Amino acid sequence: MPAMLLPRSRMRLRTLMVLVALAAVGMGGYDQSVRLRRLGREYRNKAADHAGSERLYSSEVAASEQSLSDLQLILADLARRRDESSDEGRRRARGAECDDYRALIGVWRRYAADCRTAVAHHAELASKYRRAASRPWLPITRDPPGYVDPWIVDSNGN
Repeated sequence: MPAMLLPRSRMRLRTLMVLVALAAVGMGGYDQSVRLRRLGREYRNKAADHAGSERLYSSEVAASEQSLSDLQLILADLARRRDESSDEGRRRARGAECDDYRALIGVWRRYAADCRTAVAHHAELASKYRRAASRPWLPITRDPPGYVDPWIVDSNGN
């Protein structure tokens, strides 16, 4: 039996160039898919972080509003007892105590307002990063500047 001869194919330069181009497109596509998966994962993590901060500050708003309510009841009771007091010294002392409670109520109101701002800020960023995680190939805007975390106190105690 004669040996089987395989057809001879010629490798031309054009064929080699097409094969190299196809390999480059495949490798580039794989590289981009890895990069986009990593970017999507980063965006999902950021969205989860901001959603957690949103929940945390929401609970702080509820707690501060409860504290405000309690402080206002205490202030009303102090004011009633001050007005009912016949002793002038005691009346002045309770008046000063009322002023202290008014100042404390002002601090809690500012804190509650700051926490509401933080809730809105983190809700906006969580939504932004959830959208970005589902479409990592699209550009995203920078995070808004000027946000102050209510839990960070500067050196002046503000």
